[in-house]
Parts: sequence; structure tokens; C-alpha cells
Amino acid sequence: MRSENNQLNSKGKQDIFFLLRSVKHVSDSWSSLVLASLGDVSSFALTFTDPVEVNRYLSLNVSGALSLTAGVLQALPRRLGLRRSVVNISSLCALKPFPSWVLYCTGKAARDMMLRVLAEEEPDVRVLSYAPGPLDTDMQLQARRSSGDLQLRRSFSSMFSEGQLLSCEESGAKLMKLYKHLL
Repeated sequence: MRSENNQLNSKGKQDIFFLLRSVKHVSDSWSSLVLASLGDVSSFALTFTDPVEVNRYLSLNVSGALSLTAGVLQALPRRLGLRRSVVNISSLCALKPFPSWVLYCTGKAARDMMLRVLAEEEPDVRVLSYAPGPLDTDMQLQARRSSGDLQLRRSFSSMFSEGQLLSCEESGAKLMKLYKHLL
């Protein structure tokens, strides 16, 4: 779907348009969209001197999320009996700065605000920003290995070795409990 320079290629655009057309045919009484993001945790803020690199990240994780959310919600307009919801996989990084995580923290904060605005503008859309806590994921492994901040690497390594990371299954079960209350 993405070309090497991380811009949407024509096949990627076709895939998104197909997804949006397919969503229009949903006839269930509810529709949900879950948003997650990717992040670089190895570079400090002062290393980002190339706006193209920053824009690529923000384009994927903020602009892309907004466009996808808007497209899906437009494809499923408000109607009697339809319950619409958007779930954002958030993070403590949306609220707390982590050294060497500038893009990730910025993206998470922007997405949280984006959905707060959406909730204000579209009161019929149920919005949940879910921060799962420290999970045992590939990103957590990346943070332990290559976070630019030594103290963060040590902290994440300690959480891992002391068994303090949640499994994705545990976190998913918690999310589903919250989600059921959202509906």
C-alpha cells in the first residue's frame, strides 16, 4: 500500500477507496473504527531538521487517521438504529513527554485531541481513547533495544524482566469490557 518514500501510491489509494465503498454496505446496527499508530523512539527532537521526514510520520499517524475516520463516518452517516464508535489506541505518551520519542508523543497527543474534537462535533459518535499501559509488543522490544534515552531503555527493560508488561490478550480483554460500556 505504501511506496518506499512512505507516500500513498495509487494501489494504496485504491485500497482505501475500496475500504470506504465497502463500509457503505455495512448493514449492522453498529460500526466501529480502531486507530493505532507506529513510532520512532530512537531520535531526539533536535535531530529532526528535515520537515519531509516529520511530515511523513504525521501524515501517516495523524492526517491518515483523520482522513480514514472522516471517510468511514461519512460512509456510515447518522441514521436511526446505527451506533457509531471510534476507538483510538492512545498512550501515556499523549500526556507525558518521553525523551527521544518526540514524533510518537506528538502523534499520540494530536490523535487524542482530534478525537476529543470529533466527540464534540459529532455527539452521536461514541469515542474512546484507550491507553493500554506497557504492553509486551514489538514496539516495547524496540524501546528496550533502541530508545535514544538510556533511562527509558533501563526502565522498560526492568518492566520486562520483572514481568510488569501486560500481554496484548489481557489488554484486549480490558478494552472489550470498556467498549461494551461504550455501546
